[in-house]
Amino acid sequence: MLDQSRKVGIEIVKDVVVLYAAELVFDPKVLGFCEAQFDYSPMEPNQIAFKVGERIAILSKSRGHRGWWKGRLDGKVSPIAVFVVFVTK
Repeated sequence: MLDQSRKVGIEIVKDVVVLYAAELVFDPKVLGFCEAQFDYSPMEPNQIAFKVGERIAILSKSRGHRGWWKGRLDGKVSPIAVFVVFVTK
């Protein structure tokens, strides 16, 4: 059985080499990525803090007209203020 809690590493399972990466290459929930333009300190308990240059997975843009997307950083899902990030690939 694969250890899915590991972020980085290598393991041999039934003569197959398994590599773990810090970020999934394909995740059907991810629409794309954005990068923080500024440091952001949360104003609400359901928000996450991030620093300039951190890469955030975009999970939803459904509230973009209100200035918020749903994003994931370090396994935490949170509303992300659109004005503090820019879209990357």
